[in-house]
Amino acid sequence: SGGAQFVQRYMLGGAGHDALTKAGLDVDVFIGSPSSLAYFDDKRPVLDDCDEDIGYCDATTVAATSFSFATPSDDAVAACDDYNEWRYGVDELNTYMSAVDSIDDAIANFANKNITYFACSEDTCNESLFDETDGCWKDCDSSGMDEACQADLQGNCRYQRLHAWYQYVDDYFDGKHSQTILDVEVAHEGCRAWQSDIARPLLFGDCDSPYSASTTNVVA
Repeated sequence: SGGAQFVQRYMLGGAGHDALTKAGLDVDVFIGSPSSLAYFDDKRPVLDDCDEDIGYCDATTVAATSFSFATPSDDAVAACDDYNEWRYGVDELNTYMSAVDSIDDAIANFANKNITYFACSEDTCNESLFDETDGCWKDCDSSGMDEACQADLQGNCRYQRLHAWYQYVDDYFDGKHSQTILDVEVAHEGCRAWQSDIARPLLFGDCDSPYSASTTNVVA
């Protein structure tokens, strides 16, 4: 979660990945269920209002959604005017990111990173999104998820945020990237996620698994 947020941003501005690949190593990166992500421009997913029949962040609905992306409405920006500042976007970069030679080049290079995103299909809670009088409220535990306005503009829960992010990457790079997303049927439980039948063979190798990794050099 916290590590996933760090790694996604490090893949944008960190020097370690490129140093390893220049040394001839294949690097696979695994990012699981982050609370938020650093977007490349001012667009964010267009989110539907909650359907009281199915609630918000229904996993089946999220997985089947084709997201569109646009600059948030004037009202949304007025309520959250720093939504695109670092660490949610690339405005007002911090000291580390400001040292990157070219943020545009860093963004372009992000497409070349071999990243697998693990989306936890039961990680669908946002305690602060509605109150108990609202038909869409559900009694659940956000497990420390970022519920700030900047994060909520990326999606209503971690599962939706990661699916929207992956589609954003696909849209931003016109499908020309080295990244993929896999669903893992767990909540916000790192141990169960990494030991799942989907994640474990990718991390450690398993010749009998259809998800086996093709390389053994992994950053997680």
